[in-house]
Amino acid sequence: LNLICEENQEMMKKLKRGELDIVFAKKDLHQEINGVTYIKLGYLHDVIIAGRNSEFATKNLTLENIEEQIIYVPRVYAQAVYRIKELTLGKEVKLKNSSYNTILKLASTGKVLGLITREYVKEDEYEKFKIKEVQTSINLGEIEFGIFYIKSSKFKELNNLIKLIKKYFL
Repeated sequence: LNLICEENQEMMKKLKRGELDIVFAKKDLHQEINGVTYIKLGYLHDVIIAGRNSEFATKNLTLENIEEQIIYVPRVYAQAVYRIKELTLGKEVKLKNSSYNTILKLASTGKVLGLITREYVKEDEYEKFKIKEVQTSINLGEIEFGIFYIKSSKFKELNNLIKLIKKYFL
């Protein structure tokens, strides 16, 4: 078993070339997936976080009141980063890339905001870092995620895995 974490477009190229057997990923609406089978597994939620005692904790954030504000975001090629860039187009939002753990620590200081995918962070970490999700008018919404694979694969173990996923997750 070989697991990788790369940009979605790069993983799709590798999947189509036969270098990968299956990709678990968020669905990118701009992504061309000809020849690839997709099975939706559910939804993920990108959210903005802040320290519970920060000035942001009780505000409804808008594009206007986060201009010039530093927002710590995941790696540069993460879907969440692409989405917030699209949603804030034309605004002076300062995005800084960091690891999830660092985003949680920095947001807990109350001086900066963080952008995370809710389901990637354990519930007890909200308490541990004293952070909360901030209300926002920025439409982050939900993001579909699932598996991508080549249907014509003759790889028996892959087909068995897909059968298990269909049986237990759909």
